[in-house]
Amino acid sequence: MTRRPRMGRSLPAREGGFGSRSGEPDDQREPRGELWVDRWILPALRELTLLPLVLVVVGHVVAFTAPTLLFAIRDRNIGAQMAALGLVGLSFGCVRFEVRRYGRPALLSAWIGATWLAAIAAAWACDRYSLF
Repeated sequence: MTRRPRMGRSLPAREGGFGSRSGEPDDQREPRGELWVDRWILPALRELTLLPLVLVVVGHVVAFTAPTLLFAIRDRNIGAQMAALGLVGLSFGCVRFEVRRYGRPALLSAWIGATWLAAIAAAWACDRYSLF
């Protein structure tokens, strides 16, 4: 049984109990998020030619996280506190992924830690010099 072709390709139908085209049972496959991190995030962090792109992304994350931290801590805004809690949860999820994959925190954890340090420094500077 095949699905209707999309863009000229014919895809095999999924069999009961099998979630991939390779025929591996669902319980032997890696979770979808881990494959995405392996395919897109980790190569960008390892490749030196993509360092400017990584720095721009980190800068944008810092620009979002610093005001969130200011609103959460200084102004005690409940929405900002929930957003900060979500960011911390995402960070711990990424560190947990690396510990599970490599047995220790690795490159992604270092970048996440550097991003948090930069966000805390930016929030402190904004509060100290009344920029925000």
